[in-house]
Amino acid sequence: MHGIVRRIFVQAGQSVREGDPLVELELTGDELASAQSVLLDSVQQLQILEDEIARLQIAADEGGIVLRNLIQKQYEQRRMNSVIEAKRQELLIRGLSVDDVAGIIKDKQLVRKIVIHVSTGIRPTDADTTSELQADENGHFRFVSAKNPPATGEWVYSIEAMKVSPGTVVNTGDAVCDLAYHETLLVEGQAYERDLPLLTDLINERRSVTVQLGDRDTQELIHDLQILFMDNHVDNDTQTYRFYIEVPNTVLTENILPAGPRFRTWRFKPGQRGLVRLPQTEWSDRLVVPAEAVAEDGVDHVIFQQVAVHDHFHGDEPPHSEFRKIVVKVDYRDQHHVVVDTAGQLKPRHDIAINNADMLTRAMNDAAGGGGHAHHGHEH
Repeated sequence: MHGIVRRIFVQAGQSVREGDPLVELELTGDELASAQSVLLDSVQQLQILEDEIARLQIAADEGGIVLRNLIQKQYEQRRMNSVIEAKRQELLIRGLSVDDVAGIIKDKQLVRKIVIHVSTGIRPTDADTTSELQADENGHFRFVSAKNPPATGEWVYSIEAMKVSPGTVVNTGDAVCDLAYHETLLVEGQAYERDLPLLTDLINERRSVTVQLGDRDTQELIHDLQILFMDNHVDNDTQTYRFYIEVPNTVLTENILPAGPRFRTWRFKPGQRGLVRLPQTEWSDRLVVPAEAVAEDGVDHVIFQQVAVHDHFHGDEPPHSEFRKIVVKVDYRDQHHVVVDTAGQLKPRHDIAINNADMLTRAMNDAAGGGGHAHHGHEH
């Protein structure tokens, strides 16, 4: 619709809910004013017809009037009701609300100003609103069922940008603001043709995948996600196939001003880059350790078990710890984890060094070259 912006109720960055006011417009369009005038005139004519029909009905009951006149007025009444309904529907299509149209009919006044609100019913109906993000003891994130599912009317929309200011003239189709929905995001993965069989198996078997966001120092791993679908065409520029994973979002910070506006920062943001980890092979009876727990010792890969040692020279001293080198077979490695086969050398509850394996290897080799053996804190 055509109009002039008179008031703005929000600002960029603010969080809003369905039904919240955005801007107030003073209507200036001739077509909308004409449709309102026709509706108002039809309502007034209908009132006159209804009064005339009531008078004629009394006269007809007393036998003082030809029945044909009453039937003609009733026909005009039905025609006028049809005109009113048609104009009511037209005004709704043009952007007036049900309350605005009802006000024209009831108050006999044209609508000169309207308030544009956040639309209702545009929120995705299949969004996972019953999950919450939780971190485990290792700082890895996964979504679990929420004890208290979020209620409707949440502050899940954000004003990304205001397109108008007070006094701006707007026409039909002009944008007044950009509204963003951040509660649920899609991660877009890119895969090569050789990965298509794996993606197909993951989708069909509904196996979970992991999304990694952030850099090495601030990375967040989100587990137990599933691939929604895969594109049916290849991207001409990258020659990759896109696939999509739905990620429920959570609020990172929230600031509520005394006047009422609310500002939210969401944990995950559109345009953020990351990696998608696709499970390809399963191993049994293997140990998954941090990458820094495995070192190369010549042609071998080693990890270190922490053991308690009683000093054979100072029997009265309490036992101390030293590390025992264990040669392992590496089945898989990435920048964060290594899957190793210890050939049964490690049992549950054994302690291992989870970092500085390279440093421990050099220290042991240096000690062995010097003819001694290394203990924790001193040498013999």
